Amino acid sequence: MPNPDLGPVLEHPLDDAPRLAFADALGADPRAELIRIQLRHRSHGGTAREQELLIAHLDSWLAEVAPLVQMAGLQRGFVEFASMTADQWLKNATQLFAVAPLLDMHLSGVAGRPEVFAVPQLARLRSLNLAHNRLDDADAVALAASPYVRGLRWLDLTNNQIGHRGLDAIAASPNLPVLQWLGFADNVAPDPVPFPVLDYGVINAVVTPAIHAQLVAKVGPKPWLTARNSDAPPEPGEV
Repeated sequence: MPNPDLGPVLEHPLDDAPRLAFADALGADPRAELIRIQLRHRSHGGTAREQELLIAHLDSWLAEVAPLVQMAGLQRGFVEFASMTADQWLKNATQLFAVAPLLDMHLSGVAGRPEVFAVPQLARLRSLNLAHNRLDDADAVALAASPYVRGLRWLDLTNNQIGHRGLDAIAASPNLPVLQWLGFADNVAPDPVPFPVLDYGVINAVVTPAIHAQLVAKVGPKPWLTARNSDAPPEPGEV
């Protein structure tokens, strides 16, 4: 089997061109077919042929990544999503990013572990899911102070124990300049993002929490403070 250079895919994880070049170098290898199928149909759901390829070859395509994570998902022919414990992240992040163009990460067991936010590989991510981690204000402050979260577009802090101090730190952080969406429901502090009230699937009102105006007055009209449901992060396997 050909062994193309993975470097351009790792260096430019958002671009399709290096992935197509990788597929061309693979020739008739089934992985090349998967790359092209997933690039062609990424916004339209999977195909029967894609499922056939995954059933036949997924274990081998995940062989390098599987020992490093709890779960991983292929998108555009490569591992873009992974779920890991904090311990796995601290131990394996360097090795993981050497073999996969990761963009979206779910971490568990993060509470009380500020060292998680000191890992330089965080800078490679576009989305970080920290839901259900029992994070408190100190954890949120550590995250907000990290210089490695500047590329995050989506940050999910749903169902934690973060209060006003932690929310203020996130809102005022200079390290989240491109953040478009923040999941903050079910914390000690109320979710500041306006939410729609649906009637049979139709939006008939938008509720704006009181804390929304307070935060806007403090930090300005951040994009994530006016985010819509359509701005939510992609599910694993979507772009």
